[in-house]
Amino acid sequence: MYQDARLNGLPVTAQWLGTGPGLQINNNGGALADLPVALFKELQKEHGALLFRGFKADKGQFMGFARLFMKRVKTTPEIARQRDRLHPGLQTALLGTEGLNFHADFSQVPERTHVICFYCLVPAKSGGETLLTDGEQLFLGLVPETQKHFLTRRIRHESTLNRYNWSAFAGTQDAAEVVARAATVPDLTSVHNADDSITTTWVTSAVTPSVFREAPALCTNIFPGVYNGLVTTWEDGEAIAPAIIEEIQQVARKLSNTMVWDAAGDFAILDNTRYVHARTRTDGIRQLFTLQGYVK
Repeated sequence: MYQDARLNGLPVTAQWLGTGPGLQINNNGGALADLPVALFKELQKEHGALLFRGFKADKGQFMGFARLFMKRVKTTPEIARQRDRLHPGLQTALLGTEGLNFHADFSQVPERTHVICFYCLVPAKSGGETLLTDGEQLFLGLVPETQKHFLTRRIRHESTLNRYNWSAFAGTQDAAEVVARAATVPDLTSVHNADDSITTTWVTSAVTPSVFREAPALCTNIFPGVYNGLVTTWEDGEAIAPAIIEEIQQVARKLSNTMVWDAAGDFAILDNTRYVHARTRTDGIRQLFTLQGYVK
């Protein structure tokens, strides 16, 4: 069990989420309204991941609590996500039954979200677990030579979107405006191609502190097989050696902790600048929603 005097007197018990540092918060006869949000915001900053079990929260109760962990909400126009009409900002998790490799939402672009929340409406009968890996532990788990690579070399994310996608994400049909916007952001470029697609390139460090902490974390979309059309290389265009990708993959899996979605109303709040997450294959019954945004 996790012991913290700040939780004394509250209708909860707490335990490590797997091997930690994330926490599982278990309801002990109370309600979300009984929980002091300021305290749990501090716990989320410290531990990076909080899983709330047994509160049987409906969408409105979840939104009322989780929305307080962010100042601005971000939605995405992806076809594979559906928006909830009654709860602005709430969207389905990526639809589909296949597993997903480790990733951090929007980390291939400068405006990545700081916090991402997951809400279980319908649990799966089998599969669909969320795997979490702390990027701070992931970086420390790499061999020194690989650590040195990421401390001394930047990476480049490059992706190409067709007109439907780039206009949906940018909120404009004007390609020149998209290119001009990118030019105002350091290390970001966009090129309007002859086929009306736009290729966006962003150069950044793969290892950065989380928005809440100072320790270096490897929390970026460097893992293969998640975002169609995304190519991640070293800054100069050199491919990242397969051995490095395999090392990161193995360490992320070894250090991962599992969130099992087996009860409606359970939810989690994660630091999207510290944790990468993945999904196991699901039976297709599971209905999981996301809410994400910025703390500043």
